[in-house]
Amino acid sequence: MQYPKMLYKGSQAKYTYEIAQHEAHEDELREQGWIGFYDLPEQSESEKVGEIYSTDLKASDEALAEAKDEIERLNNIIANGMQENIELRKQIRFKELEDTPADDLKVMLDEKGVQYGARDNKATLVNLVLSHEANHQD
Repeated sequence: MQYPKMLYKGSQAKYTYEIAQHEAHEDELREQGWIGFYDLPEQSESEKVGEIYSTDLKASDEALAEAKDEIERLNNIIANGMQENIELRKQIRFKELEDTPADDLKVMLDEKGVQYGARDNKATLVNLVLSHEANHQD
């Protein structure tokens, strides 16, 4: 073998080297983990780990963005469903009051302290009850 001879640690991209002056020195360096340049890995373990973390981070960011989009979509569905529920409850209450006699509607309005006209028709009385209930939900 020809000496001096360079031995390396690290990766082919980032490495440190030591020069072996003779065969005994080379053997000593090899025992310490020094190797030839072409035996070096293309990248070090820490670089691989960094790439893995970077890849995992990108995947996590994408998953987070997808989850946020899904949450927003579901919140919109909930908001629309709640609004629809309110409208359906109003329709049901309107039907219940529509079947109530006008005198009973007047009693309900009197109990709630809502003023109405003596000649108000049933539809007006129903709307007054609904309006009061909408404004005074407990």
